[in-house]
Amino acid sequence: MKKTLFALLCIALGAFLWWAFSPLFIDTEVKDTLDPTLQARLEAQRQVDAARKQQPATSSDSTEESPTVHTEVTADGSLSRGPFPIKGTSGHPVSGTVDVVESPEERVLYFQDYDGTNGPDLHVYLSKDLEATDIIDLGTAKGNKGDIVYGMPLDVDLTEYPYVLTWCKAFNVLFDYAKIN
Repeated sequence: MKKTLFALLCIALGAFLWWAFSPLFIDTEVKDTLDPTLQARLEAQRQVDAARKQQPATSSDSTEESPTVHTEVTADGSLSRGPFPIKGTSGHPVSGTVDVVESPEERVLYFQDYDGTNGPDLHVYLSKDLEATDIIDLGTAKGNKGDIVYGMPLDVDLTEYPYVLTWCKAFNVLFDYAKIN
């Protein structure tokens, strides 16, 4: 009886350890694409931003190098904001950017060239703060590498929820974040 109980305990412990730590060693790459209409809007805005960068700097421009963050409302009412850099936390290095792209019909978060740390029970949140005290859960993280699209509710006020978090629900840990306004 003791041997059986010990064997069951070892199996349960092994399963838990596999669930908790194996994602740290396994990468999940995603290659989502935007709807062609949203992609065209994003590319058009990037061309406008590139043209603005090539214009000579004025005396009021900062000499400090910073990423271009654009907000553009087009004639059809679509909106594109970003790119916003994604920042890691201690022990969870990350690189990549996130854009908010929306039209009257949909709004998405578009992670590009994302390279983060994988983990158990990761979710993507919109949050009012970095502690995830008031969140909107956008669902389980699809992966930790690549180009990833997450749908967002149209009625969410992004001035109230300015953070995008990758959050480990199981251990209540922030993996990475971006401030999107």
